[in-house]
Amino acid sequence: MSKPVEHVDITKIDTRGLIDAYEKTAYQARNTARAARIYTQMLGDTHAVHVVLEDDGTWSIGEVIEGDTVREVLSYLQFDPGDLKRAMRRDAERAVKEGRMSVEESRALLSFYENGLEGYTYLE
Repeated sequence: MSKPVEHVDITKIDTRGLIDAYEKTAYQARNTARAARIYTQMLGDTHAVHVVLEDDGTWSIGEVIEGDTVREVLSYLQFDPGDLKRAMRRDAERAVKEGRMSVEESRALLSFYENGLEGYTYLE
């Protein structure tokens, strides 16, 4: 490369003003702004930690702040996790009655689904 690659600290770039301006422009730009907001909400908050740097140069974790669960993010996006869970249970029961799934498979699926709702939106 003839030009050195520059590090860009994306935490220092705030695009909210630009996204807000999109809402006041053409129809497709408003859709872009809306999509950006939905995408941001979908990601949810990550876990965060407060790191304490001691006088002697050592460090410790002062506080852990948990991020958003899938259940919380679905609620932000106006989905009712309880309704989704009931629909999944209903579909699993129907599959068992129709012989497309065993009772054990149904239990495993519902357990996986319920655990997923309580999990985080980022890799655990």
